[in-house]
Amino acid sequence: MAFVFAALLLVPIAAFEATRHWLLYAALNDTLGVDYGYGQYLERDGGTLRAQGSTGHAIPLGYVMAVALGLMLYVDNWSPVP
Repeated sequence: MAFVFAALLLVPIAAFEATRHWLLYAALNDTLGVDYGYGQYLERDGGTLRAQGSTGHAIPLGYVMAVALGLMLYVDNWSPVP
């Protein structure tokens, strides 16, 4: 349930990044003074931004969302009382 809740916090961040075309965590590399290698602006063919959230890349974000969806379906169907 904790993983699902954490992924639910990523959903509005990813939606904001995709709609406003602004990566919220991209400036964190410069602020911390690290060379992370991720956090660059990636766009699709239509010009829309691929959201990353705090995962650093669009592919891990999609993986986190897919795993959270599966866990959410499991937790929703699990019931301690028959």
